Amino acid sequence: MTEAHRLRPELFELTVELLDTLLRAERPKEALAVVEALRGPARAHGRVRLAEATAAYALGDEERVRRLLAEGIRVDGMREGEVSPDRLWLAVHPGKPVTPEYDFRMTED
Repeated sequence: MTEAHRLRPELFELTVELLDTLLRAERPKEALAVVEALRGPARAHGRVRLAEATAAYALGDEERVRRLLAEGIRVDGMREGEVSPDRLWLAVHPGKPVTPEYDFRMTED
């Protein structure tokens, strides 16, 4: 997947798939390297920002996660029940309720 992305970095869907794959493989440093190499609209895309926040959290950079959440992470096509935004929020804002824009939980627990 990394080699395919190296050959065709302009394919945004491939970039998102690579980021998801790296995060599932617990390779957050590599995911952040991919994010940091992106330029223009791809870097600002919600899926990329969510991957950046997830990778930063995995590496213990809670301040970066808070900054990204404060700036806003809007993921088009976010499905009801996806838990990534609310889990990140709860992880870096313990004791604070999840803000509506990040609350995609199906239950309140």
